[in-house]
Amino acid sequence: MMRGEELPFAMRELDSLDTKKRIASAAAGLIADGEAVGLDSGTTVLEVARALAGRRLTAMPLSLHAAMALAGSASVRLMMPGGEARPGELAMVGPLARASIEALRFDTVVLGCCGISADGHVMAHDLGDAAVKQALFAAAGRRILVADGAKFGRSALAVVAAVSAFDIVVTDSSAPSQPLAQLEAAAVEVRRV
Repeated sequence: MMRGEELPFAMRELDSLDTKKRIASAAAGLIADGEAVGLDSGTTVLEVARALAGRRLTAMPLSLHAAMALAGSASVRLMMPGGEARPGELAMVGPLARASIEALRFDTVVLGCCGISADGHVMAHDLGDAAVKQALFAAAGRRILVADGAKFGRSALAVVAAVSAFDIVVTDSSAPSQPLAQLEAAAVEVRRV
């Protein structure tokens, strides 16, 4: 399914919120105290940031929404990338954001996506966002993809990475079984919540 436009952040934030919170809780549970964590932008990763608030870790969120979710925590060492904030999304993009990411190595990164195409690619609508996601992916020791079941079979403009290149995919029970079985066959750990 092709979907050419990204819905506004405020609309997506409320969509399937209970599912996003379950996915976020499971993803946050995979992160150990003391880790350095890179957090992508997007509504599901915002819920991951909220689930991590209060934990003892170093975090670099690529979203001002997620930064605010972590800013009040005395136990989180909060690092911010440079760059330009996309209007509405408040996601950091551009060469300064990429340079900040490329200067670091994270124990774990948590990425979200706009879709997972039928041919197995993690997709993004915005080219600047895709470039930052690619940099975050490359700077990771371990890669976790958080995506609700509706993202499977959905395409967008830009390819971020092969979904089979992730270490862990956290999704919900509505995700189609065939792509998940293919991921498990490719040695990707799949968590259904």
